[in-house]
Amino acid sequence: MNNTDIYLNKKDIFRIATKDVVSVPITTSIIDTAKIMEKYSFRRIPITDAGTNRINGIVTTVDIVNLLGGGDKYNLVKNKYQGNLLATVNSEIKEIMEKNVVCLMETETVKDAAEILIKRGIGGLPIIDKKKILKGIVTERDFIKVLVGNDVYTNNTQNNDFKEISYKKISDYMSKKVVYIDSNETFGIALRKMLDNGFRRLPVIKDNVLIGSLTATSVMKFLGSGKIFDRLVTGDIDEIYNLEVRNVVLNELNTLDIDMNIIEAAKKIATTNSGGFPVLKDGKMVGIFTERDLLRAIYDYATEVDIW
Repeated sequence: MNNTDIYLNKKDIFRIATKDVVSVPITTSIIDTAKIMEKYSFRRIPITDAGTNRINGIVTTVDIVNLLGGGDKYNLVKNKYQGNLLATVNSEIKEIMEKNVVCLMETETVKDAAEILIKRGIGGLPIIDKKKILKGIVTERDFIKVLVGNDVYTNNTQNNDFKEISYKKISDYMSKKVVYIDSNETFGIALRKMLDNGFRRLPVIKDNVLIGSLTATSVMKFLGSGKIFDRLVTGDIDEIYNLEVRNVVLNELNTLDIDMNIIEAAKKIATTNSGGFPVLKDGKMVGIFTERDLLRAIYDYATEVDIW
């Protein structure tokens, strides 16, 4: 049985999805939720009923950026807690969770999951039954396994059914809209840029040289690890906003070359916890390539050669 049999020609979504899902009840505090996400390097966590495991909502790293960065969830900080960050993060997670959760029914297929992720522009889908009981989760990253194999971390060979996908280049799928932040700019400005542009990551430069990326995940870890509180004196969120970006946790510098093909990029992304990298041409940043772009390439190829 080849890898396509395992991943694509079967209707069972759990061929690639995770069944054992960590979730938290709606009464969990924001900070405790962030700690769990930081501990397991989660980018999203379902919020469920403690008794039935019925899904009530979901929280993602973007929601944390929204809370800290002046999005609509910032009203919790500004209005209810008058700018007091400590009081805010000790409130219940239901205050910032997304209630209208896009889910996948357990009877739907791998192809269905890919289409929903792409069309809705989201990074993961809780999987539920007819009673909305949480059964699993499937993410953009799960689709990397389809391309490079389950054992990419042990240098196993890639899925042979995708060997021809190498003709696809990352330049055909990357975002060419490059928005960055200078390391001397404030954390508040950086968060606002991420929200205004709908980005999960923002390249950081110093003296016009790329030094790293600020991501929604690194923002969440800044909160979940407790490092954010080391920067507080009065507890007011403005103390965090006024930090220079260079003083906030940044992802290590990883980049992709413009001439890389889809498989090369997938292997590099798979061996890091980053969802995307800046793309360089002759040392100059010309785009961003993400797991979402990779999923689009996989979907296009699988459709072209009819291996769904």
